[in-house]
Amino acid sequence: MADKPKYEEQLQALLSRDVEEVPECPVVIDRLVLRFNVKGLTAKSIYRLRRQATRKVKADRTGETVESLDDEAFNSGLIVAGSDFPWGDSRLMDKYQTSTPDELVKRMLLAGELSNLGDKILELSGYDTSVEDVKNS
Repeated sequence: MADKPKYEEQLQALLSRDVEEVPECPVVIDRLVLRFNVKGLTAKSIYRLRRQATRKVKADRTGETVESLDDEAFNSGLIVAGSDFPWGDSRLMDKYQTSTPDELVKRMLLAGELSNLGDKILELSGYDTSVEDVKNS
C-alpha cells in the first residue's frame, strides 16, 4: 500500500495523544503577590459553569422572563475550576469570611483581575474570545 489516506494519519495521531491533557500557564497577581497556574477546561466543564451562572430575570420593557449570564459568577467559577490555587482552603475562607471558593475569588480579586483571569482560562480552553462571546454561543 503506497500512501495511507490522510484521515488514517490523523486518526493515528489522535490515537497516540492523550486528549485529557490541557494547556496551562503560570499567572501572577502582583497586588496580592500570588503565583499559580491556570489551565484550559473541557467543553463539558464550561457548559456546566455557564449553566450554573445563568439566572432568570424579568426583562424591563416586556416583563418576560429571560436568561442572563452573571459574568461575575461565571468568571469566579472559571477561576476556581481552572486554577491550581487552593480557593477552598478553610483558613482563607475564614479570614475573608466566605463560605464558598467562588465567594473567596470575588472577595479577593478586583473586577479586572477576575475578568482577565477568566479570559485567560477561556483562551487556554480554545476560545479566542471574551466572556461576551462565550455567553452568546
